Amino acid sequence: MADELKNHLSIDGYVNGLKFRSPLNVVRDPAPQRNRGAHGKRLLKQLDELTDNIDNLEQQREELGLPVRRGMTIAVEFKPRKAYDYGSVEWKKDGIELLTVIAHDDHDVVVLHVPDGKLSAFAKRISEYIEVDVK
Repeated sequence: MADELKNHLSIDGYVNGLKFRSPLNVVRDPAPQRNRGAHGKRLLKQLDELTDNIDNLEQQREELGLPVRRGMTIAVEFKPRKAYDYGSVEWKKDGIELLTVIAHDDHDVVVLHVPDGKLSAFAKRISEYIEVDVK
């Protein structure tokens, strides 16, 4: 019955077919290839320096009367921009959360919250990153 009521309407000639492209599908340029061993060692060294500084930072916080630390905020630089899925840096089982992504001209800075005692999760993932190059 509904077709009978609208049989006087015709849209012939006014229809253009277009291929659908989802706006959610993001095509990323591949990240530049680098020496994973050297890069990973540099990252591990930076992580070790951060770990070594934790005791000094805690002492300074206590001297200033600041509250006890509840984790730390770490900024990680990714170059080139949008070459990596930043959501995959959030490791929920370790409690590591993505706080924000700050866009710059040629790179992005990803800010993460790392709970107390979870810096070892970074070291583990950096070691896995290095091992991919060895295999």
